[in-house]
Amino acid sequence: MTASSSKLFSLSNTIALIESFSPSPKYPSQLKAKTAVLELLTQGDRVLWRSHFEPGHVTASSWIISPCGGKVLLCYHRMAQRWLQLGGHVDGEADVAAAALREAQEESGLSEFDFVTNEVFDLDVHHIPARAGEPQHLHFDIRFLLQARSDDIVCSAESVALQWVYHHNIPSLTDEISIHRMADTANSFLSNP
Repeated sequence: MTASSSKLFSLSNTIALIESFSPSPKYPSQLKAKTAVLELLTQGDRVLWRSHFEPGHVTASSWIISPCGGKVLLCYHRMAQRWLQLGGHVDGEADVAAAALREAQEESGLSEFDFVTNEVFDLDVHHIPARAGEPQHLHFDIRFLLQARSDDIVCSAESVALQWVYHHNIPSLTDEISIHRMADTANSFLSNP
């Protein structure tokens, strides 16, 4: 994807991307998240900005697997104080895949990734508590499955730690439901491409 192709991407492309997402029947929360994200997107481009708080705004993140495919990259997020996938605000970018890739690059220090699939990998709507200058709101997170071409990571200022984690070690780091759902979905996806 080039910078110029990203500029041609519009909110209607994002809507089409979400509409094509087929959540697993194993995770009914994914269908609810899909409905909520599509409803949010009807409000127009303003939902792509972090200043849109009612009910919230779009974010983009990535489930990043290692070059060998045996590990996943997680960050211990400074503000959330827990292990999460890499991602963040789309900052007005309608091309949510490009935003997820940008966030992956910024937060990992890695420059090269491959999209394992061009489809949405996971959707999640989660509560963000009020903090200085921001009321409580929701993040409507659109997630992609990436594979890193290198495992030489560099922790960004947004994280306390950044770590490649074997899938079987994820439960010892977090009980975050969406992290376990993405781990399960990735394992299923990678074993049945």
